[in-house]
Amino acid sequence: MPQAATLYLLNRLLCGPLEVLFTLLIFILSKNLDADPFQLMLIACIKPISSLFAFYTSSFIFDHPVRIRYYLMITTLCGCLPCFLYPFIENVWYFMGSYALFMIITRASYPAWIEFLKENLELSSLSKIISRGTSIYYFMGIVLPPVLCFFMDQIPHLWRYLFAGLAFLQLMNLLLVHYIQIKPQPLVKKPYFNPLKKGCEILRNNPPFFHYQILFFLGGAGIIGSQSVLPFYFKDQLNLSYTQLGIAFSFCKGISFVCSSPWWALYVNRLSLYQLNCIVNLFTCLFFAFVISASLDVNWLCVAYLLYGTMQAGSEMSWNLSGPIFSGVKESTIYSSLNLVFVGLRGCLCPLLGYLLFSYSGAITVFVVSATICLLGILYGLWSHHRYKTQSISFASTPS
Repeated sequence: MPQAATLYLLNRLLCGPLEVLFTLLIFILSKNLDADPFQLMLIACIKPISSLFAFYTSSFIFDHPVRIRYYLMITTLCGCLPCFLYPFIENVWYFMGSYALFMIITRASYPAWIEFLKENLELSSLSKIISRGTSIYYFMGIVLPPVLCFFMDQIPHLWRYLFAGLAFLQLMNLLLVHYIQIKPQPLVKKPYFNPLKKGCEILRNNPPFFHYQILFFLGGAGIIGSQSVLPFYFKDQLNLSYTQLGIAFSFCKGISFVCSSPWWALYVNRLSLYQLNCIVNLFTCLFFAFVISASLDVNWLCVAYLLYGTMQAGSEMSWNLSGPIFSGVKESTIYSSLNLVFVGLRGCLCPLLGYLLFSYSGAITVFVVSATICLLGILYGLWSHHRYKTQSISFASTPS
């Protein structure tokens, strides 16, 4: 049987291409199908809001890790099948619904894979494997989008067939999932499990984890709040083609992610998660500064996304490790799934506020406010680090 790390990395190879293409969907619908501002705002909300639904979807495996294999088979099928109708559909709402389903499935699969890795790897190895997996994803983000965007500029309807083809590739993930083995547990009749009640109990009894969630919420609020505004900014003010968008949004972001991931993996064991997120928020503030500068010279957008990729590498490292770290010796699934809840709550609020602010003031104002929220996140992170006197992320290895 293949090792757990090998299965996870092969999973990233098969699933990554479709995930990368879906990151461009908001720009595709804006440019090719003339999606209106309200629809683009909803699309920007879908990714974070899907985390709320993913939380309840993943509750199927809470305290039942033996179900992980069948759970991942079902989620893989449900996420891919709608893409096969893309060549025949013209309705923007169908694409939005398909995107929502795909994001729910992608998010819901995350706790299952993390628990599977935790069962088979040491914590030190876990961070390295997660880093490699995300690097594989962003390496594909470097290579694929510039090439695909070039051909999409030449063949406007090509994107429909790309979605169908990459969905077929992702279905091959079923072969990998078949090899997943979880250690059998004694059959014990357990009471009804309320994931929301359990989550509230964890947050109440584990203050460091609660403050981490607030810090991560603030850091991501600025980024999520600007997502519904960026397509208009790129289309109306910067007049970007698909090729330009692919180079900045995907190539520059991807190459900085891959190059910075080893650095984050090296320092993640030397910093507390609060300190780590302070650095992440600093990169976010710099990102917004260069996005604004792109209105003077579009080349600054490449610098902005180099910073964005570095920021996202640290953010994903923090997000992926927080569950195993704060859970200590306990099962990590519920902790990892709580990350989805807070991301979902953020997605319900921030894109709408960003859209309203954009409607009354313009894109630049949204970017300035977003950067200010991230600055508040830095201050909150420093306060949290000082309060809990954490010198490394290993502080959560003790049971809470």
